[in-house]
Amino acid sequence: AERFSDKTFPDIGLIAQDVLKIPELDFLVENQDGGDIEPMTIPDWNPLVAICIKSIQELNSIVEKQQMIIDNLISSSSFKEFKSK
Repeated sequence: AERFSDKTFPDIGLIAQDVLKIPELDFLVENQDGGDIEPMTIPDWNPLVAICIKSIQELNSIVEKQQMIIDNLISSSSFKEFKSK
């Protein structure tokens, strides 16, 4: 389904059952015990956005540290020189 009539934005979403597999996020899912009659939903996306932003920040920090190690390895003439830095 398309979000707007000009069809420039596709719908984006998550499957609630997949979110339930992540213990830190299961609080986002409503109607977890509704069975097949009432579908599970994620009514409030705001907490998920905050969690994603924090996760990206943490991953970026790890990538920056790894890049420094890679740069030091590349600029070292030997592993012994690298270890002494």
